[in-house]
Amino acid sequence: MAKTMIKYENGLNWIHENTTYKGKDIDLYQLLDKNGENQGDIMSKGESARINMHKDEYLPFAENILNELKPEIILGVDYAVSNDGDYYLGLDSIKQASEEGVKFDKVSISGIRENNALSNDGRLYLGEDAIKSIPEDVVLKNVNIQNSKNITEWNRPVIGYFNAKGSNLTTIGPNAEFGGYVDISRCKNITEFNNKIPDTLYASDSGLTTIGPDAEFGGNIWIENCNITEFNHKVEGTLFAENSSLTTIGPNAEFGSGVNIEKCKNLTEFNHKAPHFNAENSGLTKIGPDADFGHGKYIEVIISGTPLSKEIGMDVIKTPEGKQELKDACQAMNSKQEHIPEPEEETRSMSM
Repeated sequence: MAKTMIKYENGLNWIHENTTYKGKDIDLYQLLDKNGENQGDIMSKGESARINMHKDEYLPFAENILNELKPEIILGVDYAVSNDGDYYLGLDSIKQASEEGVKFDKVSISGIRENNALSNDGRLYLGEDAIKSIPEDVVLKNVNIQNSKNITEWNRPVIGYFNAKGSNLTTIGPNAEFGGYVDISRCKNITEFNNKIPDTLYASDSGLTTIGPDAEFGGNIWIENCNITEFNHKVEGTLFAENSSLTTIGPNAEFGSGVNIEKCKNLTEFNHKAPHFNAENSGLTKIGPDADFGHGKYIEVIISGTPLSKEIGMDVIKTPEGKQELKDACQAMNSKQEHIPEPEEETRSMSM
């Protein structure tokens, strides 16, 4: 049964009920006007809450509920949480609080709407000009310059994430250090990455052609649709290189979770360990003797649509027996290729 929680003088009121959504028990909060018509709702479960207000003008009323619920995760709206634990919903509310000197512990603003950077002491910088003017001695917690036009170089530490997706970034300098993920996907002007990150690198659809020798990664690497030709680094997670220009995976490469080289037409050989391996529709012709696949009982090797698949008559391998059959078939093929005799050299000269 719905229960009225908060009544406002303008006729709006919040009602709450326990209900189900997509088979899950949730707390539903609805904002009704004086005519009983719904003007928005908040769905809450555990530590998360999804906000769906029909107009931005109702967001301040939603703040009242959020300050009661204190969720860790908020979906559906830009939001910020102050160092004092107060919640602010929507860009206007966050801007006003920032202008009034409120310091924030957490900020989640779409970079498409407003580029933003949060300092470690809670100060919020909004817009490209403000970010470019941040004093050098300010320690930055998180940075979001998604789709920025005028920030072309980054060369300072960020202790959290760095999101530059779709921006005009051309260079990440040697002084840049990152404590979270880095997103340079769709950055068409950036060609090299040579920095250490403890998390994931998102670089799909970027101009990336080179990953430098100093680069280190603690998560996944996404280089789909990139013109990178060689990869020779350790990856704690998975390498996603679908439809890239890869021709070589070097001897220093290691993979903690898997490799996806689907549609890599120029990559013909794989000779590494990978719990999960997807080479569908690639140019794969050979699996070397050092290659090994699977993690415990979990095995998934996909080579369908490759020259190798056509040669050995296998496409998807998901069992230990299939894994052994693949290994035997590759060994037999490799051995056969090694014993193909070289053409005899012509020893006689042609006489006139």
